[in-house]
Amino acid sequence: MVPAAVAVLLLLAAGPARAGDGERWFRMGFTPFNYDITDEAQQEVYDLVNPRQDVIAHQVDGGVPWVELEAGEPYQQDVEDDLATRLSSTPPGMTIYLATTPLNPGRDDLANYWGEDKNLPRPGEWANRTFDDPETIAAYLDWCRDLLDRFHPRYFNYAMESVELAHNAPEKWDSFMGLVRAVYPALKREYPAVEIFVSITLRDSGTPEMEELRPYIGEVMAYSDMMTVSTYRYIFGSGPDKGNPANLPPDWLSQAVDMAPDKPFAVAETGWLAENLSIPEWDLYVEGNPTWQDEYLETLLEESDRLGARFTTWFLAVDYDRLYWWLVLTGQATPEWLLWKDTGLWDGNVVPRPSLDTWEAWKALPRVPVPPPVPGGAWAGEQVTVSRAGGDELTVTWDATTCPAAGYHLEWLDLAAFPDYRVVGETCEAGTTGSWTGTPPPGDALGVLVVGDDGATLEGTHGRDSAGGERPTRSTACTFTRKLTDGTCGGP
Repeated sequence: MVPAAVAVLLLLAAGPARAGDGERWFRMGFTPFNYDITDEAQQEVYDLVNPRQDVIAHQVDGGVPWVELEAGEPYQQDVEDDLATRLSSTPPGMTIYLATTPLNPGRDDLANYWGEDKNLPRPGEWANRTFDDPETIAAYLDWCRDLLDRFHPRYFNYAMESVELAHNAPEKWDSFMGLVRAVYPALKREYPAVEIFVSITLRDSGTPEMEELRPYIGEVMAYSDMMTVSTYRYIFGSGPDKGNPANLPPDWLSQAVDMAPDKPFAVAETGWLAENLSIPEWDLYVEGNPTWQDEYLETLLEESDRLGARFTTWFLAVDYDRLYWWLVLTGQATPEWLLWKDTGLWDGNVVPRPSLDTWEAWKALPRVPVPPPVPGGAWAGEQVTVSRAGGDELTVTWDATTCPAAGYHLEWLDLAAFPDYRVVGETCEAGTTGSWTGTPPPGDALGVLVVGDDGATLEGTHGRDSAGGERPTRSTACTFTRKLTDGTCGGP
């Protein structure tokens, strides 16, 4: 029977297991944190990391220019200079991971003010504003929009280490979620091609601290395209010898994937000690050495590959001994500054550590080719069309030349079941010509998705839903075992 109505849904690409020998799934990048106080040192960091990464991480964590955003006035010079340096130091065409946050550095309140300097006390009426105040939401949305318009990232983290607020100040969580529920859908409507998400901080699974956070993680993941983690087990792990990577729990990273199995995974930031960490004020001592750092990095990259991470970011490139001692001399040093001081792949004298060789060996591996999205006409190519071919047959056509995939398959949906995406049939091999003619599954109201694939085990995106998120459908009848959604075909 010929369907009475066949609606055309558009496509787009998505997530793996371990790649074959000689390839890697994930992009690799550094947070280009300055190890000194000079512009020359900052440029040296970019010169070191840019040839050694295929994603650049811009973590904008100096506060928010609340006053200027509310008044509609230009930012102060410190803000403009910082953003301009980041942009001018980003190689053309490099994938961008951009992060900011409405949380302060202590992750227990609203972000500080960024004016003539970073992380200043919030002035005037901003001193007492909360996350869900209308003025806060409006200003933060404008801040995110401005960053997105300037940087054009592929990945945008709008709330770094989000659930730390639930750990540090749980009474403010509901207010924070008021901001999240307003910001995320607005940004997805306006920037549908960008992966927009929050990050969480991992602790060992099964510990009281991690179990405490699970409900909050589940709540905020409803407003996140990806599951991305910040992980520093030598700080947040449990048990003795936290600095020895041999003591990493088997589910150290996979616990995050298990909490959000339908979302792409990434390591938003991580690092490991290459020297001992001692903070007497906190009664904290963790042993570290270059060998353990190298072992951790190898484990991190192997696990990132096994879990099909979209990207993995190392914080930071060069030990910031010089910056730290300047802070000591000027009376600005606090114990927190010691936590990450010795995690660089270069030491404080900018001498490479053994871990740099491991990084470079992985970086030299080519990435697994991601099936591109089928053009939908919005940014590239022609839209998918469906027409009657005679009898019970239909012809589906699509653009297979603008950004061709190795193969294509069709997913047939029951439109009567919407808003659920119920797959009622699959055409596993639709050819590579951009046209398929055949008999669709039975039904009076069918939709069809054209999906790119690699002709073997990887399928691409199934397109975006009305809220801007990846459609939840995936192939189950064909040979595809993984869905990768970060393929590109024109557009932002």
